[in-house]
Amino acid sequence: MKQIFFKRVSERYECANVIAFEADPRVYEHFQASLAATKVDYRFAAVADKSGDTLMHIPEVVAGNEIPYRNRMASLNVMAIENSKCTSVTVPAMTLNDVVSDISYGNTVLWIDRFVRTEHVIP
Repeated sequence: MKQIFFKRVSERYECANVIAFEADPRVYEHFQASLAATKVDYRFAAVADKSGDTLMHIPEVVAGNEIPYRNRMASLNVMAIENSKCTSVTVPAMTLNDVVSDISYGNTVLWIDRFVRTEHVIP
């Protein structure tokens, strides 16, 4: 889904810069090679309320059901569902202000997965 979206946006809006963020290292690795051939600026980072490193919690099992690695919904919050298991990983993070100040060109499309409540990204 993400890969198709990124390619379509970059093809449809040729003059736009497309920047996409992915904070789950396995998902990032899965899509990195195929997106390298596009003009998508695919970044391994979470967009959060603070820049630096942050912990992402990636569900492995939810309510007793194993989740395929590409379908996991990583979060800055720890999952509190019975019979669930998460793996915590440290990932780079940047604020939305940092992202916007880094954009020095015209039309831009941003893909930002929402890992927590919106107020953690847009104060």
